Amino acid sequence: MAFVAMGFDHVVANMFFLPAAIFAGADLTWWDALHNWIFAFLGNFVGAAIFVAGAYWYLYARPAPGEPTGGGVTVTTEEPEAEPATPTQAPA
Repeated sequence: MAFVAMGFDHVVANMFFLPAAIFAGADLTWWDALHNWIFAFLGNFVGAAIFVAGAYWYLYARPAPGEPTGGGVTVTTEEPEAEPATPTQAPA
């Protein structure tokens, strides 16, 4: 519901609602519906490819620390050693 409230289109839902509106007599042509389906499909495809696939990669496919990757490189999470802190002087 929030998906539609934010103004996004879902191509599969539009494949029902747009012909239903045309058959109900709305001021909408088949070209308008086709135009909507094309751009809704492209937006849904890009959104799925970036956000859904990216979320799955982040959660499941990235290598765990200490686990070798496909190229034989081991992923480490060690922080570089910090320089010793120097005492600060009070302003004169």
